[in-house]
Amino acid sequence: MSCYTYATLNYPVGGAYEGIVSASYVLTMANSNRLSTIKDELNKFQPTEIVYFQINEGYNKCPKKSVDSTTLDLCDAVATAAKHALNHGHKQVFIFEDDVFFNPKFTSAETRGVVRDQLNKSETNKIPTQLSLGSLPFVSFPSTYRDVRWTLVSTGTHATVLNYWALKQMSGTNVSECQDYDTWGHANFFRYTLATPVAFQRYEKTENSAQWGKPYGIIGRFAATLLQLVYKILSIDSSDKAVVENGYLTLTTLNIWLFDILLPLFIFLKTLQLTNRPVRKKY
Repeated sequence: MSCYTYATLNYPVGGAYEGIVSASYVLTMANSNRLSTIKDELNKFQPTEIVYFQINEGYNKCPKKSVDSTTLDLCDAVATAAKHALNHGHKQVFIFEDDVFFNPKFTSAETRGVVRDQLNKSETNKIPTQLSLGSLPFVSFPSTYRDVRWTLVSTGTHATVLNYWALKQMSGTNVSECQDYDTWGHANFFRYTLATPVAFQRYEKTENSAQWGKPYGIIGRFAATLLQLVYKILSIDSSDKAVVENGYLTLTTLNIWLFDILLPLFIFLKTLQLTNRPVRKKY
């Protein structure tokens, strides 16, 4: 018995990302109360010609090998979607969680161009790439490509694009080694995020958020607690979508100031200070 079933939505004329991303996957749970909301979002933007709803029965109802937590269940869900995508001939796909929402820039010509060019670059170099449409970056640096940032430390996998090489990597993953999809992604993919986020997720306490950091002991739980505090400060838990969007933009802007301007300035001034230091004469 499979723990996953599929339903599809089809849109005419290839969808907004025709020729760039061939399919979308929505990761959802059986009897989820979020389906009507995510369908409204998808109907508004129609990202790809075909959208697959991957419906997960959950590890409690449908036992899975090596899966005994919601964090591992998410890893298994993404790995299953990757296998399904490859088996159906898809090479670049959106992976959406069912509580994602977008702003109008998601399907703008500018955003589509950025996604296309980043994916083409990664494909040429055969780099397993996960491009986020709106992560929360804590340590990020400017990429060699415009409007894209390389994320060293970030959270948020609610709206990503996986290229062919990332799909292959994910489909062959031993789920027991994944533990946490965010952390695993940083170790196994080249992770990028749009410099201007277009996809968002409201933070709320769920069975999954209660597991954050647990596989990594005391340090992991401390980091998870700190992360939840940051979400509160940025109002990522607000019921107002505009407030949530502003929280994402604020953190991204802080990253740009810190790692694109202040850090290089500090390094420059420190280097200047060291090179101009008078040489002590030996007597």
